[in-house]
Amino acid sequence: MKRHFPVMLIRILAAMLAVASTICGQTTSVSTDSVTKAATAAVMDFEARGLAVEQAATLSDRFRAELAGCKQVRQVERSRMDEILREQGFQQSGCTSTECAVQTGRLLGVEKMISGSVSRIGETWTVQARVIDVGTSEILKTAILDERGAIDELLTPGMAKLAEKLVGGCAVQPEPVRTGLPAALHHPEPLRIIPAPGDTTGGLGFQFAFMSPVAFPAGNKINGIALSLPYGRLESLRGIQAGVLNQVTENVNGIQAGVVNISGDDRGLQAGVFNMANDVRGLQGGVVNISTSSKGIQAGLVNITGNCRCLQVGLINIWKTADGATWFFPIVGGLR
Repeated sequence: MKRHFPVMLIRILAAMLAVASTICGQTTSVSTDSVTKAATAAVMDFEARGLAVEQAATLSDRFRAELAGCKQVRQVERSRMDEILREQGFQQSGCTSTECAVQTGRLLGVEKMISGSVSRIGETWTVQARVIDVGTSEILKTAILDERGAIDELLTPGMAKLAEKLVGGCAVQPEPVRTGLPAALHHPEPLRIIPAPGDTTGGLGFQFAFMSPVAFPAGNKINGIALSLPYGRLESLRGIQAGVLNQVTENVNGIQAGVVNISGDDRGLQAGVFNMANDVRGLQGGVVNISTSSKGIQAGLVNITGNCRCLQVGLINIWKTADGATWFFPIVGGLR
């Protein structure tokens, strides 16, 4: 028995080494698997619904910047993304479906695509964003952010909140502590019916624009009357803008009267030879009326709108329904 002891000892030591090796291998495997590599992702421009495309693009850029502080994704830079798609001859405009996002992701060579939309109902802004798996075309997660008030609130801190909701692990700045006072008492403003000249916060009572931005007094918000001779460009209008070429980048709550009238959202009246708006919820009256979407009235020789729940009266009426079908009808259109 004694002469077999060294052999048994060697076998026991070998078995212990084998067990130790197995345990170490499992530990190493668990440690490696526990470190999850951040997925590569690219962000498409948000689809604009009821606001200017430029505004949606600005929100998209801010969202990308906020997403850069999130640990869960490694983001492809916008410039690099555009360069690759340009080389492939791929057009991003109108790319809003899941299938198109997946196709874009495959061209970029990323694992996930992030797409979404920005819309407004009344005074409430809504942003919907989703993460799409490029390999399986599956929507992995959806996040929704609602902000009431000015679009500024949607930009900051709204995009940071959306990034945190969608992927988590983001460096979100804490919101300032607020008291229980009404919002108006946090930022008191003097009460006045007609804003003082030069006040671009509340809006100017009167402005004469020669060739914007050459205007007197200077400002881009009007709560009164603006004369545009020959060209005036405003951010928002509550009142009347009259001239040759009138442009309002955001909201018109009043009247634009001129040869050419251009606005973001028309909540009042556009009267001229050529009228163009992003979203019409009032009246366009002229020779040619064009809008991206309309829930109001177009009256002219030629009326064209992208998404119509409206009334068109004119010689040529072209409109698109909610299901994407395009219709043409003379005299009266937009009722189907």
